Amino acid sequence: MKIYNWIDFFLSKKEYRKRFLSLILILYWIWQILWQILAYTQLIHLKDYQSLFSYANQLNLYTGSVLFRILLTCISHKSFTFDIFLKITLWDYIILFLTILYSLSFKSKNAYICIKLYISTFFVSIISVIVAYLQQSLNGVIFVLKGMGIACSILCILLFLFLLACLIETINAYRKEIDVHNM
Repeated sequence: MKIYNWIDFFLSKKEYRKRFLSLILILYWIWQILWQILAYTQLIHLKDYQSLFSYANQLNLYTGSVLFRILLTCISHKSFTFDIFLKITLWDYIILFLTILYSLSFKSKNAYICIKLYISTFFVSIISVIVAYLQQSLNGVIFVLKGMGIACSILCILLFLFLLACLIETINAYRKEIDVHNM
């Protein structure tokens, strides 16, 4: 019964529910960004043919990220097909929907900034993969992928730091609301 009361207490007010949803979304996006930081920083270390194919063999390790599942599908089909929508899980669709709904409902500036940074990372990745396809030599492909790794790593690290700041801000606001309620 204590657990039920505790859950009821944390979700009893609109502000509490908003903070709880915000916490879930922030934690999910931090999880996504951590996978992407790992994958993009590995791209920076590409040197030659062997390191490129070693990285290609490790790509399945990064399927925790929605963005990398989409990129892997595009790379394997060598085109943008509707198969990418099959690689996105129901949980990912729900979180994407909740993120968009959250940013529109609460007019959250933080959510808009996160969405813009994430979309920037997505477009840099897609454009880099397209440019890499058009390269005539393997050295050109490695150069483009290294550039993508650097640019997307910087964007993802910025997004991670911003999300971490949002997480701390949300937890502090949640804690202040609970402290006021307990007085």
